[in-house]
Amino acid sequence: MKTKRVLAILCSVVMVWSVTVFADCGTTKQQYIQKQVDIRNEMITFTTMTQEHDIGYRCFPEMFITIKENHAGVLHDGDIIYFKTATGEYDNKYLKALGIDITAKGVTAKEVKLPEGNENCFAVSISRGSKNSLAEIDIKFSSEFYGVTYKDEYMPTFSLYLDADNTKENNLFSGEQDILLNGQFLIVTGGDVEIERQQHEKHQKFKNGLPNMLFSTESNTMTLGTEKIILKHNVYINKKGVAMLSLEDFESIMNQLNDIGASARHTVYYDNDNEKNLYDITAGRNSCSIYCEGNRINFDYDKGYNKPTIENVLEEKNGVFYIPLRVIAKILDMENHISWDNHIKAIIISAQ
Repeated sequence: MKTKRVLAILCSVVMVWSVTVFADCGTTKQQYIQKQVDIRNEMITFTTMTQEHDIGYRCFPEMFITIKENHAGVLHDGDIIYFKTATGEYDNKYLKALGIDITAKGVTAKEVKLPEGNENCFAVSISRGSKNSLAEIDIKFSSEFYGVTYKDEYMPTFSLYLDADNTKENNLFSGEQDILLNGQFLIVTGGDVEIERQQHEKHQKFKNGLPNMLFSTESNTMTLGTEKIILKHNVYINKKGVAMLSLEDFESIMNQLNDIGASARHTVYYDNDNEKNLYDITAGRNSCSIYCEGNRINFDYDKGYNKPTIENVLEEKNGVFYIPLRVIAKILDMENHISWDNHIKAIIISAQ
């Protein structure tokens, strides 16, 4: 059996970059791992990239491996290096290499077509004439998942190994045990369960950080937590006894709560030359679009939730659009925490 050992020179923080992998695949942190493997009493260095990939992107993750001799001649003519991916937990989940692109110096390297049953494996064969130049092989390939769906409770992490199967032809690393090169070669994120968990955490942060709101009907001020705020327009009680706040003031209040996950954006657009006003509101996991001229509020909850529409609750007064405070409480997910304090003549949306 060939003698080999994996040095514990695990340069797990060799480089940490934040770069765009694909134009349509978002930004992800990339971490490069180096491992040196002893073979033929010399060393070969493998550099691999740890990458996070959101399963929601419509593209294949692109993976990288670099192989370098520490001394010229370690790799021989006819050697084949076999790689395999695995999750370590689920045999039915694997990563398949597609479209392998190989460039090499000091040797010639090409992909080996493997027989059926090796879908989680790929291999590179070495052709060599002179042994005077150091070999360096760069492997780049796109990959796709098998056995991974949005509905999985946990997204897998794929590891990369040198396949040490001694039945495989001319296997350079033939032996009894596969050699781990990167335990986090590809970290899959996203999926319905993870998105739900993230949204729940986001909403809890919003609700836990939401301050009490006190709206006076006898002045143009409100209290947000402990801060007094001057409103652009007074809160008023309409003919139905409903307390109304201007959408301009609602937008301002929401944008003062950005740090807990609230936001508001006012957009003016034109439909058949008619000016239209739209407010997009975010409150934790909740979001809605307020169509002023259509007198309609469309709630857009996360996947799995109903998407109700509230109609005919907005009012226009002197060119200003108003929304009921009770509807605001619903948007904030605080509809059971709104009350009237007769002593101070104020409406309170209580965070508790």
